[in-house]
Amino acid sequence: MIDSPYFGPLMEAVMDQDVDTVRQLLTQHPELAQHKATLNGFLRDAARDDNVELVTLLVGFGADINAPKDDSPEGAIEKAAWSGAIHVVRWMLDRGAKLNFEVDGMRRCFPLVGAVVGGHLEVVKLLVEHGADVNATWIDVNPLSYAIMYDRKEIEAYLRSKGAKEPSELGIAPRVEEESSIVAHYEEHYGESASLSLGEILPGDPPVRIHCMSNGVWQILGTEGMSSLPMAVPKGAEAYQFAELNMFLPLDWPLTAEALSDPRWSWPLQWLRKLARYPHEQRTWLRPTEVVANGEPPKPLGPNTQLSCFLLMSADAERGRLSQPDGSQIVFLTVFPIYREERELERKMGAAHLIKLFRASRIDMALDINRKNVAVPSRGGRKDR
Repeated sequence: MIDSPYFGPLMEAVMDQDVDTVRQLLTQHPELAQHKATLNGFLRDAARDDNVELVTLLVGFGADINAPKDDSPEGAIEKAAWSGAIHVVRWMLDRGAKLNFEVDGMRRCFPLVGAVVGGHLEVVKLLVEHGADVNATWIDVNPLSYAIMYDRKEIEAYLRSKGAKEPSELGIAPRVEEESSIVAHYEEHYGESASLSLGEILPGDPPVRIHCMSNGVWQILGTEGMSSLPMAVPKGAEAYQFAELNMFLPLDWPLTAEALSDPRWSWPLQWLRKLARYPHEQRTWLRPTEVVANGEPPKPLGPNTQLSCFLLMSADAERGRLSQPDGSQIVFLTVFPIYREERELERKMGAAHLIKLFRASRIDMALDINRKNVAVPSRGGRKDR
């Protein structure tokens, strides 16, 4: 991190996409541009937001569009492609952004995968026109695999028209992996992990996999991969450096490949992935009793509910921690959707008070898109619109 009193204002200006302030700070305080890793991190944020003006400015001060991130060789164009930032994607391609990489003897094209997963057909076309390898297969999945998995039919047809083939057609066998300690932990406490398409690894930083278990009462979604990187915890909170997330769904919540192409049913998975990456992308941490809102003012988490925020809660001692061979521990946080009014009540009275109201109203852990709003008891539950 840059050792300068102006680093905080610079980071805030980048997050606010305040180009004039960023330019002023970098011009008046040249030491801010000396820490290339930080500058490259800002570039990724600007690329994700499709801000060509800010991207141009940061590159002018020394940011590198092809700078790798930690152990991943992909540059900032990966972020742009994932978010559908077509203007930045085009700008970077015109300036030599790299797309295909050889890693551990395998060829991959994560920018193309990201555009496919996000459903950004025009970005997919742009990448392919500039040399993205439609058959770059990482382990045993490739862009066409994800187009099929996420029911991106237009993208699937386009990729096939450009010669894309499924891994099996390329002679690549499915991987066989040893069970991780995280999966073993889930299965010990929640039941056998289902073999679903949602369990596929998605490239990202870090890559996140979602497992689904059932204990006969609920379906439990659990992340794997968030704990592969430490969160930026403050001094004294080192016990929370490594975390994974769980969410409880009713038994009848559909999790088929067809259902997960429908935003009404896919939003819990999409939010788990977003939340798992959030602390690493924003250089922060998630902790028990924290509330995360979907914007300000909070907007509905999905098209079939008025729930708009998440309350993070610790599991009990046995289910809530997993010791690792190196002596560290992974904490497991339950992600529970709440209403905007409940978020405001938590701000005033604290999480313990809110949880007490949930218990008094016999609200269990499983997601209920129409459940009672405990912050407005006189109005009863919130209904779909």
